[in-house]
Amino acid sequence: MASDHDDGSPLSAFPLNEGALGGVAAFAIGYALTYLFVTIDSELDYHEEDSAFELIGIVFYNAHFVDGVFSGSIEGFIDGTERLNLLAEESTQFPEPFFYLLPVVLLVACGYLVASRALSPPASPREGAVAGAAVIVGYLPMAVLGTFLFELSGENTVFGVTFSGSAGPDQLMGIIVVGLLYPLVLGSLGGLLSRL
Repeated sequence: MASDHDDGSPLSAFPLNEGALGGVAAFAIGYALTYLFVTIDSELDYHEEDSAFELIGIVFYNAHFVDGVFSGSIEGFIDGTERLNLLAEESTQFPEPFFYLLPVVLLVACGYLVASRALSPPASPREGAVAGAAVIVGYLPMAVLGTFLFELSGENTVFGVTFSGSAGPDQLMGIIVVGLLYPLVLGSLGGLLSRL
């Protein structure tokens, strides 16, 4: 599907529909693959916890270099607020960089696909970068939603230890880093690569 970019403005090459679909898909696939690899990874036992959905969501944000914020008390561990990157704290069967590369590869590929589908062949690399950045339209709302969906509160048992309080991705950094920087930079890179 070729985008109408004859008027020469940079935003005329910004495919909202393709970007929204691509961004949502990249986020959902990234979370699903993170869940799969955490489940396969015998070093990370999160999938056996009652709060597996939220804990693996925190790991997914950790893969974007966003810490989890744990507030409350965990018997003998935390009393107050602690910021943790579970990927950095836990040993993993898969190499740690594998988890960090997952969102990078997905967003570059998604930016590439969005630009490829939205632009006709004579489009410039700049138009490709603008089109690829459109993944932000879908990824940003998912990142904002995820900061709430992946939040634990109340009393939970995590790793056999009773946790009282709340835990979740850092909301501000989740929005800035996961929702804005990652899709904007990596989607643009993918779109640029589609025009080279």
